[in-house]
Amino acid sequence: MSLSDSPRMSIPRQDVGAPVQDFLAMTLSLALALALAMGIIEFSTAWFWPQNGVDFFFTIERIGGGAFRSALWMFIALGFAGAIIRGPNYALLVGFAPLAAFWCMALLSSALGDDPASSVWFLTLWTAMACAALAIGSQTSGSQIGTVAAFTFAAIAFVSLVLFVVEPQWATMRGGGRTMLRGLFLHKNTCGWFGTIGFLFLLTYTSGRNLFRYGAMALCVAIALLSQSGTAVGIMMIGTAFYFLLRQLQVLRVTPGFKIFVILAVLVALALAVNFILPALTEALEKGQSLRNRESGWNLYLRFFEGHMVLGRGPGSFVTGTSVINKMISETFVNDLNMSVHNMYLALLGEVGILGLGTYIGGYLYVAVIGTTRPDAKRGDLTAGILALAVLCSGFTEARDTLIPHLATFLMLITRSSAVRLRYNEMLMRRTSDA
Repeated sequence: MSLSDSPRMSIPRQDVGAPVQDFLAMTLSLALALALAMGIIEFSTAWFWPQNGVDFFFTIERIGGGAFRSALWMFIALGFAGAIIRGPNYALLVGFAPLAAFWCMALLSSALGDDPASSVWFLTLWTAMACAALAIGSQTSGSQIGTVAAFTFAAIAFVSLVLFVVEPQWATMRGGGRTMLRGLFLHKNTCGWFGTIGFLFLLTYTSGRNLFRYGAMALCVAIALLSQSGTAVGIMMIGTAFYFLLRQLQVLRVTPGFKIFVILAVLVALALAVNFILPALTEALEKGQSLRNRESGWNLYLRFFEGHMVLGRGPGSFVTGTSVINKMISETFVNDLNMSVHNMYLALLGEVGILGLGTYIGGYLYVAVIGTTRPDAKRGDLTAGILALAVLCSGFTEARDTLIPHLATFLMLITRSSAVRLRYNEMLMRRTSDA
């Protein structure tokens, strides 16, 4: 009989140590599951409602929003602390590595920007989102991540569609003579982006031929289409095509170098074509007015980047209500400005400068290209790469995933750290078998 089978050794551990460890593990698992579900709601900006009429967008509230956000931060703190204590921390560090240089540049831009206190606050919120994602990915099984996320996506999409039928005055917005779905979101573009990210996540990270998975994917597609967001529909098509390209490259079993060459060629072609595809799709779905408004806004924003090209004006400088935006309004007398810059690259250039923009693009390209082409790539690597590509492509006409916590980056870090954890466990098993 081995020592582990000895009654004198095993009974005390079962009576004292094992129940405590099981309770702590269960508590950590519950906290991370709640952080995942609530994080999808929070970072997608779901569940927001205008206070004074359907079209009054800049005064908003979330019923119980303060308590909801406080509970989320509590679960994030509990989950991340548990992940640090439980270990190993390899997945936390390696999972975040592609964005580490960008985070450092953002910290430097915060210290030297126009409003250091405000910039540090924005960076702190973004860091909390990243910590939550890394803890979830490193401590939660892939099946649990997929299940919790699928139920959350399906529930939000389903409620949005129900409101579209029973309370259309709240769930829709009108523009250009058209009625567009916004569901549980403040704007139809946000609703469409949620549907796109939900569909890509369910397509690439979850598996199995079951009605719930297909139903959740159909709900996400439905709200994306009903939102009539040209960018969201375009990114859904691009992400789906990229996923099947990656799957085909895996089946062919070609070398990593050839995979990288093919993907880089595709990305270059996308970068050249996206300026024609997305504007054309936006022109078709939105009558071109939205795109023309954005182009005029881009020219206006560029005027306020001058003299701050290296390190920018600090994270969050171009968010509605900040000192830079207020200065833009006072100097231009344009109070009806499309306050979001609607271009991720311009937003990053203004907030963290050329250095920050370069590290940001480099980090997301690493996840999209290197992470998806490695010989031991996991399902989480493919999902993270597709989400990274979605962020990079949507950045031409939207500015979501900058230094404001948002859904795509949240899920990207979750799936990447989950894949890193699986590789680390496999490495430990090989070492154990070789010993």
